[in-house]
Amino acid sequence: MSVLSPKQLSTVLNETRPGIWQPSSIQAVSYPSENHQLQDTHQDQSFWYKHRERCLQAIFQHFPTPQLLDIGGSNGKLAQALPDTHVTLLEPGELGVARAEQDGQSPIIHADLFSAQIHQESLPAAGMFDVLEHIEDDEAFIAEVYRILQPGGRLYLTVPALPWLWSPFDESVGHYRRYLRKGLNTRLKEAGFQIQFSSYLFSPMPVPVWIIRKLRSFKGKAKNDKMDHASKEGGLGKLVYNILSFERTFIKRKRVLPLGSSLVVVAQKSTP
Repeated sequence: MSVLSPKQLSTVLNETRPGIWQPSSIQAVSYPSENHQLQDTHQDQSFWYKHRERCLQAIFQHFPTPQLLDIGGSNGKLAQALPDTHVTLLEPGELGVARAEQDGQSPIIHADLFSAQIHQESLPAAGMFDVLEHIEDDEAFIAEVYRILQPGGRLYLTVPALPWLWSPFDESVGHYRRYLRKGLNTRLKEAGFQIQFSSYLFSPMPVPVWIIRKLRSFKGKAKNDKMDHASKEGGLGKLVYNILSFERTFIKRKRVLPLGSSLVVVAQKSTP
């Protein structure tokens, strides 16, 4: 299968500089610019980022794709780590685009999903890795992803899980919601997707996260709580990463975890 360039994917995109494609306007998204800095600082050291990456690598071994549109992929490092996949980064944030460009990634579409106006049924796969929770109208967003996917195309999705873990932290990083597995699967099915794989991740985390967020809330430090994403892999971080190794084994065997602070889903667009 030939890989489509941004010029082939949309008529509204123009190459503003080598490898960077952009429409005439971009819609604002609910993603604070400091989140890009947080990701750049901790992505290579945090047990959370590293475990998510390893689990997704196993997912892509089971459900491979030749080309992926990484929607809201920030600096693009996660999708670039996926095996045997040509990645086109679609990122609305200037800082995310700048980081990806510095890293030599190409092509990059500097746009939000709707402004990019991707052609209908043009892509074999799309990824949204902790993106959907930042979208106020997630139903319309999922419908747009469904529109641009080819029949049989796949959506790879991770989101924060368990509404009872909601805290000021979620508000500070631009979340609109946390998801339950059943509810997210239903939302995707209503859009026309078939669920190929759906599981919780970070299964040991919900109770510790809830306790720590409650304690920080009592101390007035809840909005500074970056524990889920930024805990470095030294000491405690290494211990947690090693404990989570059983999840990576589960995912490699396509086994489902019944509880966790995140969700991963692979959904396929129905064929005629």
